[in-house]
Amino acid sequence: MDNIYDLVKKLYELYEVLYLDLVDDVSYIIKKNIRNTKFIENTLDNLLNVPTDKAYNLFITLCNYYMTIDKEAALNYIDIYQELYGEEKPKIKKKDYKN
Repeated sequence: MDNIYDLVKKLYELYEVLYLDLVDDVSYIIKKNIRNTKFIENTLDNLLNVPTDKAYNLFITLCNYYMTIDKEAALNYIDIYQELYGEEKPKIKKKDYKN
């Protein structure tokens, strides 16, 4: 049981490192008004691989920003998140952006 606990602990430590790198990327994208869709989508892809609440909040922040650039692509990312992690999230409602 200790081995499993140690493994899970190391995994969450890795998630924390990944999250901190992604915070910098998301901040950069938003502050500099980056419109490079490949960079944004790569960042969203990386956020999908970090299953923590903090990463989820960052994912939502970036999706909201991406809505202003490519609404359809941002909605696709929301769908992907729901497929991976369930229907209870995300907090943004797709219907709010379809009008």
